Amino acid sequence: MIMNSKKTILTLLLGFTLGMSSLCAKTITVQTTGIGADTADARIDALKQAITQVTGIELNVSDLRSLQSAYASHSENDETQKTISIQKHSRKLIAEKVSGYIESYRELSRDDNADGTKSVTLSVDIYKYDVQGITDERRSIAVLGLQATQGRCINEKLASEQITEAITNALQNGLSGTRKFAVLKRGDLGIELEKTYLSGNDVHSRERARLGQGRGADYVVSGKVTQFKVTQSKRKIELTGDVLTTHTAVLEAQLDLLFTATSQLKFSKKIRVTLPDTMIRGLDCTSILSTLSEKAAQQLVKAATLDIYPPMIVALNAGKRFSINYGESDVKPGDLYNVYSIGDKIIDPYTKESLGREETRIALARAVDVKPKFSILEMIDGDISQLKVKDLCRPAPIKKQTAPVSKPKSSLKSKMDSAW
Repeated sequence: MIMNSKKTILTLLLGFTLGMSSLCAKTITVQTTGIGADTADARIDALKQAITQVTGIELNVSDLRSLQSAYASHSENDETQKTISIQKHSRKLIAEKVSGYIESYRELSRDDNADGTKSVTLSVDIYKYDVQGITDERRSIAVLGLQATQGRCINEKLASEQITEAITNALQNGLSGTRKFAVLKRGDLGIELEKTYLSGNDVHSRERARLGQGRGADYVVSGKVTQFKVTQSKRKIELTGDVLTTHTAVLEAQLDLLFTATSQLKFSKKIRVTLPDTMIRGLDCTSILSTLSEKAAQQLVKAATLDIYPPMIVALNAGKRFSINYGESDVKPGDLYNVYSIGDKIIDPYTKESLGREETRIALARAVDVKPKFSILEMIDGDISQLKVKDLCRPAPIKKQTAPVSKPKSSLKSKMDSAW
């Protein structure tokens, strides 16, 4: 009886949601021109531009190459044009990656370029589902594919799956805590069941655009925990005869940040966290693992945040001072930052993907006044007239200072010899 009630509630919820979806969706027609080595490549480039123009999401070329199209001809204004209808499974492929899918497209023209490439102009119809009330434009990030070796906590073995789960949860919580990322959690059974339902034959084809609510990850964190170990040492106090027992915990990991659009490795960070006996005394192995994972995640989260969201100039103040959008949790008085002006996009000539923007160093500045949510920096090198709002600031590398070589102290005997 309880199970039937749950099914009834689920059916009502799905019916309500599906009924509302027509209010949030529309067909958008755009015209794009693609360029490629041959006609097929040019067509793929034009489709890719259309999807990006409507949804704001860039797809890899390989995603579009996997489309299987069925050609059909019809007559319009006494001119025969080819209308390409995207097959059902191809629509599903697109819908899972963007907020909508291609319904059809028409080839308007083909041209041969002077450099030997081909141009194809298309009119593309894209059915787009808009999620009402949600305008999250933060960068999306997922923690995927983490691995771990078996751990050891004194005489207890910890399974690699337990270590993987701990570091994954710590990273997801840490990234969410910055409030700068939309953290995607994969593998939720309820979401997968909903996708399966929407993909079924009983659902109208346009309702499958609701699959576009799922976001692709802009960035992926992956890597491996190479060591988790808690050791115990004993020392006998000669004066009292008591035995002093102490513990030390260590976690080592190699964590990577990948930009998925270009498969570019943004950075690979080696992390080592050590906790002394005073910080883990009285904790069980699971709690020690959780504490170590949180400390390790903090290092990765801080590095990822600075790389993806570098501090930005938000106001130009009097003299050589300016304000940035990072506060006391990330900036300390005296911290040095290089200031960069942002130039044009850099485009990969093969994939047409954006690789980022040109950055030109224009100044060096020091943090002089740190507030809870912003900081004031003062230029110590560069031309203040070149600074403008939205210029980026990146932490300046700290130069290691070589310690002066100290002369060996003269012994008392050598001093007496010298005196004689």
